Amino acid sequence: MEGKPRPEASAERALAEMDRLIALSIVGQQHIAQRLGLNTTDLTCLGHILGAAGRPISAG
Repeated sequence: MEGKPRPEASAERALAEMDRLIALSIVGQQHIAQRLGLNTTDLTCLGHILGAAGRPISAG
């Protein structure tokens, strides 16, 4: 099975793509928070609470 040829790998390209991924993630997080009526900090905290899966967690 042949797909599209990939561009040559380089450290510069990897960094650029990681920057792009981080930027898209931040925009997505902001969009989700806005749809839920939260700010991004509250959404992050909610994620930690849900990730605790019933285990006790501290404010820290």
